[in-house]
Amino acid sequence: MRVNVYIKEYKTKTNEVRYLLIVREKGRKDHNIGLGPVSKKVAKERRVQLLNDLLLGEYKREPEVYLYFGEFVKKFFIDFANGMRSAGTIDHYFYVLKPLVKRFNNLKLNQIKRHDIERYIAERKVSNRTKNIILSVLRVLFSKAVEWNYLNTSPAKDIKRVPEFNKGSRSLTPLELESLWPSLNPWQRSIITLMVNSGMRPGELSNLKWKDIDWEANKLAIVTDKTRRTKSGKTRYIPMNAALREELLFLKKYRLKISVHKRSRGRYKSVPMRVMRKNKNAAEEIHAGEK
Repeated sequence: MRVNVYIKEYKTKTNEVRYLLIVREKGRKDHNIGLGPVSKKVAKERRVQLLNDLLLGEYKREPEVYLYFGEFVKKFFIDFANGMRSAGTIDHYFYVLKPLVKRFNNLKLNQIKRHDIERYIAERKVSNRTKNIILSVLRVLFSKAVEWNYLNTSPAKDIKRVPEFNKGSRSLTPLELESLWPSLNPWQRSIITLMVNSGMRPGELSNLKWKDIDWEANKLAIVTDKTRRTKSGKTRYIPMNAALREELLFLKKYRLKISVHKRSRGRYKSVPMRVMRKNKNAAEEIHAGEK
């Protein structure tokens, strides 16, 4: 046989059992592939898979990889995400990758195979949409590993997305909004009034500044600049209807600032607007009285 793959069992300094694959090709020096902390069953599966790739001529020797998965994730954030993605996207990456680092921390990049990723996604007790989000982040991560010559191919490349059967979100009807109103305090009503009449996202509303509003042209700008970034990365303009203009004029009159803070896990919650005056209670009374 011109090619073959053998399994070798060995023990680490801490007496843990590990396996490596020995690739033997005629006329070439033997090539060892460490498998990390996997079971003997998984080692046998990897041997069969690797031997098939060799026989079909699809096997390519991986670059000499010394980075563990957790180390590469840190490099991914430092060398790519922190300078190329918005703060919200970085938070999203962190939330998705944190449990993955815990799962694959003892494995080097070239030891993580498609089967490992599929098993991890299948075991997660989350919605299919969340599983697809995890897969999307892993595709970005491993594509960077290929681009930076840590891998020949991405193990997440050919994994299919999970079917999603949700109908998506919908906007509240006028009747539903009306039933919601009595349970809100004046500050929450202001936030919802602005969002309903403008279509702004929570982060965009929080980043809105008075200089972004053109009162004469009756429109406001959702700005992308050095400190603020929209989802599309472009500045867009929103025309103001009567309700939106009235609410913004009230907030401007009493020097109030909108504050929509971010939770962990990338989700938003609305909190009372932060008042730029010292006497917050007085401003609340004015707001409640005029509304």
